[in-house]
Amino acid sequence: MDQIIEIISWIGALQGLLLTLLLFSRRNNKSANRLLAFFIVIITLDCLEPIIFNGDHNGILFKTWEVVWGGLVFLHGPLLFLYVKKMTTGAPILQNTDVWHYAAPFIYYLLILSTVVFSWPGHAIETGTAVVYELFFLHLLIYSALSLARIRKYQRSRLANTSSLSTIDLSWLKMLLLTTLALYTISFITVQLQIIIPDAEVKSLNFVIQFFLVFIMYAISYKSISQPQIFFPIRDGGKVNGISKEKYSASSLDQENAERIRRKLSGHMQEKKPYLDPNLSLETLSQQIGESRYHVSQVLNDKFKVKFNDFVNRYRVEEFKLLILKPVRRKPTVESLAQLSGFNSKTSFHTVFKKITGKTPSKFYKEVLAAKNKEVL
Repeated sequence: MDQIIEIISWIGALQGLLLTLLLFSRRNNKSANRLLAFFIVIITLDCLEPIIFNGDHNGILFKTWEVVWGGLVFLHGPLLFLYVKKMTTGAPILQNTDVWHYAAPFIYYLLILSTVVFSWPGHAIETGTAVVYELFFLHLLIYSALSLARIRKYQRSRLANTSSLSTIDLSWLKMLLLTTLALYTISFITVQLQIIIPDAEVKSLNFVIQFFLVFIMYAISYKSISQPQIFFPIRDGGKVNGISKEKYSASSLDQENAERIRRKLSGHMQEKKPYLDPNLSLETLSQQIGESRYHVSQVLNDKFKVKFNDFVNRYRVEEFKLLILKPVRRKPTVESLAQLSGFNSKTSFHTVFKKITGKTPSKFYKEVLAAKNKEVL
């Protein structure tokens, strides 16, 4: 039995390593893929646990494993939850409000440090270890419930809004969560048996645990091949008015969050006027409002019906119009007003302005000045 478990462990670890490299190597949908990759790294370490535990329990490797692994186990739930959140809402993975999800490992390592500084008695450490196991299962249970609730909400919104561009089927992710929960339920039972009955035979349970770990690895690998848009969004397709129809067919952004980003984007453009920066890019604008570049681009195309450059240039043209109306001692030139509006090229300014207003900047400027003079008279 030990040899079979070890073989399964090595198979799972190898598959996990290959899958991690695959997820990290992809350029599309980087943030979601990296969250999943980190989760796979932890599952891969899970696979290696029986191999490490068969070694010298007093060795440096085992002691290091115990310390490091004790904190990493508390990342299982948060990583899956944040991955689900990213896939269902498109929210950034580094929001300030997400920091508290990583609090449990931090607290664990502080407690470990305190045992070194204050030299806890042996029975206190044993009690603390037992409590940590209980808290870990509760921690995972809570995050699994939160993740499943998000997926159910996402699937309901898909049914309610059949015109949505998002076509990703997240049923596989729900099954992954349930499988992971079953895995750690078995692991929890195994730990409880070892605590209550130190001499209990748990090899059959360890075999089941390793089987589940390998199953998770291969299930995710299979999905990455059979439904690649989950991991690597498709970005090509037909175009209408210069905007791709199929570009966002694999997007995880639902209508509710698309509208939220639309309001956020409009408010930021009006209040902060980022368009005054002639070097403003889609990447920079997305970072300023704390949203993914991919989803901001989707909102511009779907909600505003424009490309990024056209969207920004509309604001620059309106800024130019406002600057003309401002009272000044000396009459500014058209070019100077264009620069103040965020344009860094005379040629592009003239082209954009005529495209939007139907008039050249000079003609428009003269008409406004003439109207102002009439009002004075």
